[in-house]
Amino acid sequence: TLRRLTPPPPSDPGLVVEIANLFAEKVPGFHCFGCARPGRSSGQAECGARTGLQMEFVAETSAAAENEQFRIVHSKSFHIPSWLQSFPGIAHGGGAFGTIVDDTAFWCLFYNTGSLAVTTSMTINFKRPVRVDGGAALASPSSSPSLVVASARLDTFDRKKTRKAIAEVVVREAQEGKNPKEWPVVCTGTVSFFVPPGGNSSLKRILGRVVDRLPKARM
Repeated sequence: TLRRLTPPPPSDPGLVVEIANLFAEKVPGFHCFGCARPGRSSGQAECGARTGLQMEFVAETSAAAENEQFRIVHSKSFHIPSWLQSFPGIAHGGGAFGTIVDDTAFWCLFYNTGSLAVTTSMTINFKRPVRVDGGAALASPSSSPSLVVASARLDTFDRKKTRKAIAEVVVREAQEGKNPKEWPVVCTGTVSFFVPPGGNSSLKRILGRVVDRLPKARM
């Protein structure tokens, strides 16, 4: 049953652990538009690593997180590049935030379960516009670019019966000097996944023996 719990904003930076991007490091030609990064993608991915969002992720390690079935995953804060604008200075909703919501949900699923999955559906509710980095803002040319942070909570995971997983995502605009709980919500999203059969054997075919070094439940 989907609980639809809203992922909270990031807590104390000292209470998170970085998530290794094993795909970027181990998979030749890894071109993810969301998380491939220059210099760290196997084979020097030319698409995602040079023109994508280059997202990186962390997971909660606080005492509260220890009592949760699944850990909450956050993106590191980042700007939306100007080439992802729609109207001047404003980030494109689908092009930018479709990727952000989908990628954050996947890394939450993968970190918590070690399972590969494919997206079957995604819904996004937009709350406010976001200013891009380097664009000419339509209403206020002097305004600074928005800094965004995405947070995801895995609400449903059934590896055996329905092979379905569902994650809830909230994207917030990080504002300096404000408590993260007061950061305005940019959009919310729900992502549904199909978890293919095969478990770690499927993962091992992609990543090789590095899979044997992963803990059972999380990286």
